[in-house]
Amino acid sequence: MQDRHLGGDFYGDYSGVAFEGAFEDCAGFAVWFRSLVPAQQPLMFYDECISFKMDLKPETTVADIVAAVEGAG
Repeated sequence: MQDRHLGGDFYGDYSGVAFEGAFEDCAGFAVWFRSLVPAQQPLMFYDECISFKMDLKPETTVADIVAAVEGAG
């Protein structure tokens, strides 16, 4: 995220994180956050309109997210 800004907030009930910034930065944040959450806790990555969504597994990479979004478009 060199020279770029990534902003975000926890949802009021802490059930999710909303963030905005360059797409690959958002994907990188999601992968990092996934590494902090126990593997048995399901997490999803999706866009603002939920026109795209995918499960975030402990082994998910930024490249996986980018490929899935490109394949959905």
